[in-house]
Formats: sequence, C-alpha cells, structure tokens
Amino acid sequence: FPYNIRATLSVWKALFLDKTPFRPDPAQTAEWNEGAYLVEGLGHCGACHSPRNFMGARTSPAYGGGFAEGWYAPPLNTASLSQQSWTKNEFIVYLMDGWTARHGMAAGPMTPVVNALHKQNEIDVFAIAAYIGTLRNGAKPIDDAALHAAALKREWGHPDAPQVPKEHAQGAKVFEARCVQCHKAGGATVPLALQTSLKAPVPDSVAHVIWSGIKPPQGALGRSMPALGSQMSEAEMTALVKFLRARFGDGAAWSGIEASVREARAGH
Repeated sequence: FPYNIRATLSVWKALFLDKTPFRPDPAQTAEWNEGAYLVEGLGHCGACHSPRNFMGARTSPAYGGGFAEGWYAPPLNTASLSQQSWTKNEFIVYLMDGWTARHGMAAGPMTPVVNALHKQNEIDVFAIAAYIGTLRNGAKPIDDAALHAAALKREWGHPDAPQVPKEHAQGAKVFEARCVQCHKAGGATVPLALQTSLKAPVPDSVAHVIWSGIKPPQGALGRSMPALGSQMSEAEMTALVKFLRARFGDGAAWSGIEASVREARAGH
C-alpha cells in the first residue's frame, strides 16, 4: 500500500515519470548513444544503482548507489567504490559472464542481469560497456599497482599483515575457521581489500554473501562461493562482518550490522 492500488500510480507518474524522449548526443559515437539508450531505457540500470526517495522514485545523484532486494548496488558514477580501474573489455566480460580476474564475481540481483546479457547480442553489450565506462569521467585516477600491493599485504597469512585488534578477535577466529581456505595470501580469489562490498556504506551485501554464498552466473560456472552462514551462530556471523570491515574496508565501522545479519539469515 498504496502502490497496490492501481489508481494511485497516476499520482506517482504525475510527480516522477520522465516522458522525455531519448535524444542521441551528436558529440558521442553511435556505439555510445546506443549504450545510453539501453542503459537509460530498456536496461534501466539506474533503478538499482541510484538512490530513491521515500516514494520510490529515483533521485540524484544519478548512479550514486542504491538498494535492490536487500543488497547494496554500488555507485557507477565518479563516487565508484572500485579499488581497481575498469577497462572496456573488463566491463564487457563482467556484463556477459559475471566475473573478471581483477574485480571478482557478480552476486545478488546482478546475477540475473548478467545471465540475461549472456544471451544478448554482443553488440548491445559492447554499447552498454561504452556508455557505463564514461559515467566515471572526471573521477580521481586509480593507482592500480599501489592499491593492489597494499591489498595483498592485508590478506590472511601475509608476513606484513596487520595484527588483529582484541575487539575483533572473535571475528578473526571465525574467519580463520571458515574463510581462509580461499581468502588467504597466495589464494586464487580477488584480495578482499579490493572488494567493493567491503567499501560500501552499509553491511547488507556482505551479510547476504556470507549467509547465502554466491551462485555463479552462467558465464562463470567454474566459480562460486559456498553459503557459510548456516555454519555459524548469529553472534559469530556478526563478529565476522565486523572483522571484515575493520580489516579490509578502510571506512568507519558499520552501524546496523546486527540488523543486516538478521535480515540476511531470514532471507530478506
């Protein structure tokens, strides 16, 4: 309510529906304009990757990050949380296959998007990548080599890894028992300090990944993450999320971790 009453949608449309026809930008290439048409229209990528107001309408900044089905959809604009730069080819591979060696794997509501694009005409995906790649124009350049080297030093088992603070000892214990089989120095996964979800302003996606794992998109069937949440108590899962943020996230401690963990465990 009130969106289950059809007539009320006319009010919402009067307030928020943008009926402006798409107009190609003559200063851009045909590929870019096709990508803009697909992303802004049929693909409606901003529906997840943009903030919304209390009535569910997209607000500014466009592509500044949003929420979808309990997951945090990271910004695609200059506020991007990516710790590695993206090439056009990486965008294409990620959108069609759902995984790249430097950025990891698609998860949550992004998985069905990737599965749909996996079957789509490659020309369309090339166009989408061309447009999305320009949404970050003007952002501060990323020093890939320096960030990657710093991320490696935080991996579990690295000789230069920081000591675990006492307040995160329980989370570190859970991490060592459940996670280091894959997430360790010299492992095959993307270093955790480069994972966008651990840089996000909220813990929602991390809690979902721990609880339900990551089911591989169709183009990356050889890769996955097992669901680990059922192997730990709510308190252990909460402690793990706190440790992950402190060790790999760089930002301030998350608030609302307990609520995010409960919602993930409840399947929301």
